[in-house]
Amino acid sequence: MVAAHRSLGLGFACAALLSGCGSSSYSSEYGSTSVATSTVAGISSNATGFTSDASGVNGTHDSVVATAPSNLVSVEVGTTKTISVTFTSSDGRTITGFGISNASGAVLPPGWSGPASFGCASLSTGSGCVLNLTFTPTMYEVGQTLTLHYVYVDNSMEPVTTDSMTLAFQATTNDNVLAALVPAGQINATVNSGSQTVTATFTTDDGNPASALAVTSDPAALPPGWIAPAASSCATVSAGTACQLEWVYTPTAPGNGTITID
Repeated sequence: MVAAHRSLGLGFACAALLSGCGSSSYSSEYGSTSVATSTVAGISSNATGFTSDASGVNGTHDSVVATAPSNLVSVEVGTTKTISVTFTSSDGRTITGFGISNASGAVLPPGWSGPASFGCASLSTGSGCVLNLTFTPTMYEVGQTLTLHYVYVDNSMEPVTTDSMTLAFQATTNDNVLAALVPAGQINATVNSGSQTVTATFTTDDGNPASALAVTSDPAALPPGWIAPAASSCATVSAGTACQLEWVYTPTAPGNGTITID
């Protein structure tokens, strides 16, 4: 019998990838529950009742609608992003005395900053009442939320002191995906005499999870005798052996060469 020799060199592209797991040492909801004082046109929204120097406004009870650019704020560690939150009324009728009790950096989560105080004399439709917050994360974290507590006086002149909005956020890192081969080095198999399986185990270089790893090389481009994995992707990659792919070498003729898989 004649031995056939082939070597398998796997070169894998690295990408910045994320997943929805992680932990943090602080609570997932932030912000003081204290109520801000906001007085506009003689209407005090932090009292048990309210007073008005106007003749009164009749109407339904409307509420504040808070709108952020996306449902999830994702920022890479070491960079800065400004998030603008727009506040309007639910029915377009004017709301007065709007104020946020925890917009300052002192009570926001770590990495977040905002104005020392924030309020709008009135809000209805459009983008006249906008709060700008800045997120500059210093560590990897996912699954966190920021809660803003605010007060206002609705269209029926009723003070509201228990409303809030919640914004989900995460801080990501640029980790790389590494591949370890078993067996390592040159892959040897005998012509028409069994198969040799090559297992590639994928991990991340920083231990943080990555996701959606996929082999993009065309299986049909493999040299004769090589069989591609049945599955060509992994939903998650981190540590251990959660992400493994196997190639099988069953030569039918002598030969040698190198395979690169992306």
